[in-house]
Amino acid sequence: NKGGWLAEYSLSSHEFQTKQTFAETLLQLAQLDEVIGPTDARSAIKRLYQLCAQRIFQPQTTGQPALQVLGTLEASGLTFDALWVMGLNESVWPAPAQPSPFLPISWQRQHHTPNASSEVQWSFAQSVMSRLLSAAPEVICSWSRMDKDSELRPSSMLQPWLPGLNLEAPQRKDWVAQAAFNWDPNGFARLSDEVAPPVAFGEHVSGGSGLLKAQAICPAWAYYRYRLGAKELHTPQEGLDNAARGTLVHDALCVFWRRVTSLEALHGCSPSALSLHIEQSVDQAIDRYNHEPDHLPLRPNEQALERDRLIQLLQRWIAIEQRRSLAFRVIETEKSVQINLEGLEMRLQIDRIDELDDGRWIVIDYKTGRSVDLKNWASKRLTEPQLPLYAVMSWADSTDVAGVVFGKVRLRNKEAGFTGITAEEDLLPAVESLNSSKQRGLFPPEAFPNWISVLQHWQMQLHAVAREVRQGLASVTFEKESALQYCEVKPLLRLSERQLQLEQWLRGEST
Repeated sequence: NKGGWLAEYSLSSHEFQTKQTFAETLLQLAQLDEVIGPTDARSAIKRLYQLCAQRIFQPQTTGQPALQVLGTLEASGLTFDALWVMGLNESVWPAPAQPSPFLPISWQRQHHTPNASSEVQWSFAQSVMSRLLSAAPEVICSWSRMDKDSELRPSSMLQPWLPGLNLEAPQRKDWVAQAAFNWDPNGFARLSDEVAPPVAFGEHVSGGSGLLKAQAICPAWAYYRYRLGAKELHTPQEGLDNAARGTLVHDALCVFWRRVTSLEALHGCSPSALSLHIEQSVDQAIDRYNHEPDHLPLRPNEQALERDRLIQLLQRWIAIEQRRSLAFRVIETEKSVQINLEGLEMRLQIDRIDELDDGRWIVIDYKTGRSVDLKNWASKRLTEPQLPLYAVMSWADSTDVAGVVFGKVRLRNKEAGFTGITAEEDLLPAVESLNSSKQRGLFPPEAFPNWISVLQHWQMQLHAVAREVRQGLASVTFEKESALQYCEVKPLLRLSERQLQLEQWLRGEST
């Protein structure tokens, strides 16, 4: 079973194709016995690594994907709505000649065998380009301008079609598609990519509060991730990842508060009854996870370990809830709501809403990670917009929201607890109100005289960020690069290239 790899469960189509391709690569390695003879494990692993790196593999897809990333040979013979041929640099296209070392080079050149000479490579590249240029109504060809500190040149095959270098060439050619660009004297296009097409009427933009968060941190992040749908490749991990563990915690707490619906009911539970509620809530959450179709069920040893972890987490968290002094009842858990913000339809998932005896709400969002930033709530860019969005949404429906808090559900006692802001003191353990000295350091009285002014600030800033999304603002601007730590599309921001351009500008090498 190839060392146990992909051998635990029934395989998906992609996993099966990957396993078959790896098995074929192992067979290639075995066939080297006739050439290299006996070898040690280190050398065998090195050769296997080389074979895997050289193997071109892409699993077959089902249906018709909207976007395909293909090699030049894979794309030959296919048709597209639009095609972008990238990386056409002088050093790689046409590919350098690589004659076989096992045949006379002169004989290979005489018979025009593949890779024999630059003439053969040029002819082959022209044939491939001819097929690609007829594969779509619009074809864009591009090349890299820089590689670190080295300036690169386009392929000489594109030379006749580069605007500004051949005045006899037509103004529009499929080799290099032009679209009302401004061309500088050196023949390079200058296109501002800071503004994307506005969101069209009826266009769906997914992401919810994540969209607003990305837009507030870096508009290009929001555009690439949520409007273009770019995602990072999933990293295989043995067992549960952090996201799955967080989901289990949310589900277990959701089940618990549907069983124990108020502080009064919580105080009325005996220790044995409380333990039973916690265990049954955890078991129900794990059972739900095991029956989800988009992932594999937990193995028995994994399930036992995760069950123990969840029980400990809930026990410590419920102990914090028991210290609350004001009576409350849980009126919503994992509530899904649909809102419209500046014409953007958003679906939100509210972890929990508590109602106090006087009818006011406390909105709670569970956090199982370490990063919780509240300082931005008083700034012009709400980089943690989730709770403010919930508060503004409820306030707009004439509901009196008395506080918004994160519930930090963690095993370490010093890291667990509530954190956020409330309208007045003593609504939640260790949560300071707007009028406390700590919160006044973030929310100065001259700008935020009362709780309503905080809600109004959040409402104004959230609408401003939503308008940016609608207008298509997609610039690569951010306050600090550390805010991009969890950006899934960071390579698309080309931060190194922009840093190089900035350094050139500071040295007076570029305008």
